[in-house]
Amino acid sequence: MNLVINEEEKSKKIKERIKKYHNGIWFLMIFLIPLGFFLYLSRYVGYGSFQLSVNVNYSNDTQYANISWNYLLQIIFLGPILGVIFYILMKKLLSKVDINERKNQIMIFAIEIGVVVLIILNCMGHFSHLGFEIVNAIDSTHGIALNSEYKEMFIYAWFMDEWFGHTLIHITYFGYLIIALVAEQLLDEEKPIMIDELVLIIFFSLGYSVIDGYAAIQGESGFILLLLHLIATIVTITFIAFKKVNPLKYPLLLTLLISTIFVVLYNLYWIIKFGINPLYPFYSGNLS
Repeated sequence: MNLVINEEEKSKKIKERIKKYHNGIWFLMIFLIPLGFFLYLSRYVGYGSFQLSVNVNYSNDTQYANISWNYLLQIIFLGPILGVIFYILMKKLLSKVDINERKNQIMIFAIEIGVVVLIILNCMGHFSHLGFEIVNAIDSTHGIALNSEYKEMFIYAWFMDEWFGHTLIHITYFGYLIIALVAEQLLDEEKPIMIDELVLIIFFSLGYSVIDGYAAIQGESGFILLLLHLIATIVTITFIAFKKVNPLKYPLLLTLLISTIFVVLYNLYWIIKFGINPLYPFYSGNLS
């Protein structure tokens, strides 16, 4: 009987502890966990394909193309649906800001505009990447398409997929963290981060470093994301020093600092293992 009571008390204490997590911890959990789930669900689970039928001006017959459902699901899940989740999270975060202060009202207005712009750009990035990946003959033929008479069209498709699409996706995902971090600074966080929260922050920092390190390098945008992390970290450290901010009270700020360490280490590992290229993107997933 006492064992049952102790278990119930323990469970109750855990639930109460979780409820007291910092806002930034909840943001990271509700954003990154669905991101990982959507990525697995839409990319690594096979759904077959559907047939696209169109009437082309240059033919009297209906033309057909098989399109993988995974492309469509990635565009929907990783773009607009995750964007809606991010929007709701930001509205929830901003609702905790004291709007009686004039400067906070201006910042909230600017942040809300930034959130909408980032979501739109992110959706554009996914559409560009996944829409053009289907016809990215340079990658699918491992460069043989560069010898084709349609070389210029293939280069355009490669650019829209690999450079424009991937870069826009990774920059906006990084922008999600930065704009949430800015919103977090408007909150009156009094309590320090506890050890269990710190463990979660390190875990989520690793997750963000995979997005901005490994995945960004594979997507030809590793160098840009490395620069963005370094610049944001330098600005953040300067802000901490001048404003006397305690980073141990702000999970999102701490996530940026820790994830930058992992991003730098992974980029260094990749350069040491595969070397660099004199042309942009300087080191690439294609080198492997």
